[in-house]
Amino acid sequence: MTLMEKIAKLTPEQREKLDSVKDEAALVAFAAENEIELTDGDKKAALSYFETGVVSMSDDDMEAVAGGSQKSDSEKEAQADGRIYNLPGGNNLCGCHSKNKWARSETFIGTTWSGTDFAKTYRYDDIKCYKCKNCWASKEIVC
Repeated sequence: MTLMEKIAKLTPEQREKLDSVKDEAALVAFAAENEIELTDGDKKAALSYFETGVVSMSDDDMEAVAGGSQKSDSEKEAQADGRIYNLPGGNNLCGCHSKNKWARSETFIGTTWSGTDFAKTYRYDDIKCYKCKNCWASKEIVC
């Protein structure tokens, strides 16, 4: 559990007491009184906060505050499922319009002239949308 999570679990009364802490001895006493385990990193971060009024946040804390990101969640699920290709233009495959469609394989089909530019076509196999959970056996996508 991070320092931010530990602080979030404090009651309003405990937070008031924490605000009055100014040095390491008082911090250790506060933690012992409230049965809070503090690592050396927690102590350092807390003391830095008392001096500056700013708490440094880990990447996990930042994601929790921001609500995480759909892409990172779907990317983790796709990697767990063995899917490695995020489809360009995949948001047109289903009604949810999520851009995060992942496939297990990508095959280059060829290049065609579209009248004004060249377009490359790829076939993606074993596609899954991690928002609506729809699946497709394969799909050709022009990039």
